[in-house]
Amino acid sequence: MWDLNFVGAQITAPSTLAAAALVVMTITFQPGPGSQYLNQTVYTFPAPAGWTSNRAPDQEVPSVTLTSVAQLGAGQSLTLDGVFAGTAADNQFGTFTVGVTIGATSASFMINTPSAFPV
Repeated sequence: MWDLNFVGAQITAPSTLAAAALVVMTITFQPGPGSQYLNQTVYTFPAPAGWTSNRAPDQEVPSVTLTSVAQLGAGQSLTLDGVFAGTAADNQFGTFTVGVTIGATSASFMINTPSAFPV
């Protein structure tokens, strides 16, 4: 199983942000070749301190959206620490997509799992 564990990751609001805004993060998982379950989705963990979640913990869902409790102003940063989501089965390989939105600005990045477990 693979989990997203953010340790000291920073999200910084753009300097052009017109008004303070919440940070919204959406996580999805796309199984890849060699996955045991080709319809596997995201496994949810409890929202870490400072965040709320649109999903209860211990569910398998197509995506999970987390929202910061605190708002960020222009140029301000928020540190991410904690496990937000994962896969719920052994032999699950694929790609997590993490989308982050602050006000009208959004960005996304992909995190690939290894393609196989070490032997």
